[in-house]
Amino acid sequence: MREQSTASYTAIHKPNGDLIIGIADIDVYECPKAEEFEEMANYLAEWDAIVVDSNFPTKVIEAIGRLKKPHQSLYGVTVSPAKAHRFDDALSYFDGLFVNQQELEALSRMNVSNEVRIRKAAETLIQKGVKDMFITMGPEGVYHASKTEFARYDAPDADVKNVTGAGDAFSAAVITSLVSEKEIESAISDGLAAAKMILESEKASNLATLLKHLREANDTSLSDISS
Repeated sequence: MREQSTASYTAIHKPNGDLIIGIADIDVYECPKAEEFEEMANYLAEWDAIVVDSNFPTKVIEAIGRLKKPHQSLYGVTVSPAKAHRFDDALSYFDGLFVNQQELEALSRMNVSNEVRIRKAAETLIQKGVKDMFITMGPEGVYHASKTEFARYDAPDADVKNVTGAGDAFSAAVITSLVSEKEIESAISDGLAAAKMILESEKASNLATLLKHLREANDTSLSDISS
């Protein structure tokens, strides 16, 4: 985008790695128009999976959903409770949706203070068309919800040095594994292992190592490589 700054994110952490505050300059996300993506339809059709996050305007998200081909999977990553509503009218397009507990509450408009309520909220979104939901719970692990399963997967113990990027690493690894035709359980295991790698890294941007491991994990488990 001409005359626009590249999106940036600055995080300030406590000595133990906990996030104090995150400052984002992401105005560039408001610039794309739905029509521009419609003009890219042939290019988008070349990919096995498309990932969109809720920084994009609602009309852009809906346009990408409409452009999805039968051979493709569409994944949504909810970046904040404040922007969760941008997915409201596109839920039926999503093969997979990634949320944390606060984002699930915002998207479902339901109290999710315990497991029973988390399950009910997830079922509400599945009824609207989402095929697989991944609900990250920090050190408590992750819930997977679909029409046939509601299960919690424990997070591995981690020597936390930095929390920034762990959720992104989880979703990236899960999507990569599913595109590689791994089963849900194996994909979630890879996602939790990827998140642990970021949590234990001094640098949130240690993505080169993560991507290398993801490529190596095509025929094995990322948790085996990272252990």
